[in-house]
Amino acid sequence: MKELLRNPDSFSKILELTVSDLSVDDIMMRVVDELTDLFDCDRCAVYVVDQKANELYTQVDQKSSIGIFRLPKDPTRSLSGFVACTGRELMIADVYDENELKDIDKDLAFSRDHDAKTAFRTRQMIAVPLKMGGEIIGVFLAVNKPGGFLKKDLDAMREFSPVLALALNHALLVKELAACKA
Repeated sequence: MKELLRNPDSFSKILELTVSDLSVDDIMMRVVDELTDLFDCDRCAVYVVDQKANELYTQVDQKSSIGIFRLPKDPTRSLSGFVACTGRELMIADVYDENELKDIDKDLAFSRDHDAKTAFRTRQMIAVPLKMGGEIIGVFLAVNKPGGFLKKDLDAMREFSPVLALALNHALLVKELAACKA
């Protein structure tokens, strides 16, 4: 938690956002924007597990055109899928280095779809599962930190993930209740 507190204003704003009544979209956009600043990286994302579709999805802002990006919940087809299926954390120095990926798990693979669709180049990545009651409900990831990610970044992400999971779970329940009322 010390790492998160190096920027108390940003951390305070994130906590304020996560305990407010946010929608899933708000978490994917507003909270993630703050987390990107806090982790001093190019991008952060929260992927939500969609059990029915067997996918993960997130909302991306592609130069003011907000859209949904989906990945298979498959440990062999995406890094986020690997985290969602196995519950394992990832810290990868080069997502395009197949040897590094194979050292982590023989079937691990990086899906280049997101990079291809957004003209963004992912280099490093850290990712942790978002768990609620023992169930993985999402994946929190950060990519491309100048100088690379350190163990303390992964530790900070791990320590913050329960707060983020609680906010996400609340938002998903509110969304589900609204759908039942409609």
